[in-house]
Amino acid sequence: MIARVPARAGLVGNPSDGYNGRVLSVGVDNYAAEVELTPSEGVSITPAEGDHAEWESLSALTDESNRYGYMGGIPLIQGALAAYSAYIDQAELLPIPDGFRIAYRTSIPRQVGLAGSSAIVVATLRAVIQYHGVRVPASVVPSLALDAETRLGITAGLQDRVVQAYGGVVAMDFRQRRMQTEHGLAYGEYRFLDPAGLPPLYLAWSAAAAADSAIMHGVLRARFHAKDWAVTSGMKMLSALAEQAEEAVRTGDHDTLGALIDQSFDVRRRMIALPQKQLEMVERARSAGVSATFAGSGGAIVGAYRGVEHMNELQARLEPIGATVARLAVAPEFSGNA
Repeated sequence: MIARVPARAGLVGNPSDGYNGRVLSVGVDNYAAEVELTPSEGVSITPAEGDHAEWESLSALTDESNRYGYMGGIPLIQGALAAYSAYIDQAELLPIPDGFRIAYRTSIPRQVGLAGSSAIVVATLRAVIQYHGVRVPASVVPSLALDAETRLGITAGLQDRVVQAYGGVVAMDFRQRRMQTEHGLAYGEYRFLDPAGLPPLYLAWSAAAAADSAIMHGVLRARFHAKDWAVTSGMKMLSALAEQAEEAVRTGDHDTLGALIDQSFDVRRRMIALPQKQLEMVERARSAGVSATFAGSGGAIVGAYRGVEHMNELQARLEPIGATVARLAVAPEFSGNA
């Protein structure tokens, strides 16, 4: 049993999903995480390339830890399986006796804001749910993934997990009046949009701009709870922009969507100081005549462009600073159980 889960790019509204807001995001088929389950005695997890425990020096270990954080794939899989087990018990589903060996691989660049960690978690959940043949409501899977990451001390919202569980283009509404719960797991209202309404999108990322997003999210959350006006009003503005972006996709209004992508970044920039290397990517992209915002909370940006000339100019502006630039391929919608 193999489950493949794409990367994620937030177009408009990010990160208001963690603050009862709205967001518009797409699954990114360019990169993905895959989890494979095979029958086995007991339960075991096979380490992947990113789970190495040897470094050339102490400074190399420190540099990697500072850039990418301390979370590897194995703890993410453990968290996913623990959350799944708790859900099975709470939902009073049939006992699951089968053991398995689990292996994973991922092509998603680390800590550049493309939701690589949640992709591993969602892929693990999808694989084990299908392997055991249990019925788990599709709306619950993202919330189960968030529960798994919360167990590991990761601060995040539902956005990444929703679009990774469903694929395609998803408008998400997390306002209090839209939220529901099932077996103690909260979920919002999710609307699926036709990718044909999108303009051509690009994706660019740079390993040099990678950063652990936990610090930024921690600062934002603390300021939000302290009722910092810049943050509380900013989240409301982001939510309103996401509503407008949904309508722009429905009507195929490419110019408006591009403008909303820019505005989403500008609101975010006013809320909190952002790393210079990440800001430079946005500024260089905009100087090429395209829209640009952070794909998540790291060293990746996303935006709309018009044609080959724009793409060529974008590559000319970003590749000299070590960025990889490509046309964004929207991941197909997932239609199976979980």
